[in-house]
Amino acid sequence: MAAQLEEGDAHSVAADQAQVKTGLETWFALPDMPLPRRAPPRWKMALVTWLALLPQIIVLSYLIPPLRLPFLAGTALSTALPVMMLTWVLMPSLTRLLYGWLYAGSDTPRVPAVRAE
Repeated sequence: MAAQLEEGDAHSVAADQAQVKTGLETWFALPDMPLPRRAPPRWKMALVTWLALLPQIIVLSYLIPPLRLPFLAGTALSTALPVMMLTWVLMPSLTRLLYGWLYAGSDTPRVPAVRAE
């Protein structure tokens, strides 16, 4: 049994080092683009996210107050809309547009992207 376990370890592809994820990586993975093993630098992910979020917050700060919604409803709307826009519209578009810059200098082998449903 021990010999079989050792043989299995020799064929294992699991990484020996733990990988720390920030959670933003999924916004920068496109199903039809090669996915480097390493995510873009955190500062690039933060900058692109902020650039996508800022215009939405500015527009919503003018559109929501005239509706005179109760505090909870207004807050829910002003947070739900940007999250949906970031997830399904803006981040995929910005990632595609800025892909070369986001992953510039990535010397890691690229692996096919896996589409999560």
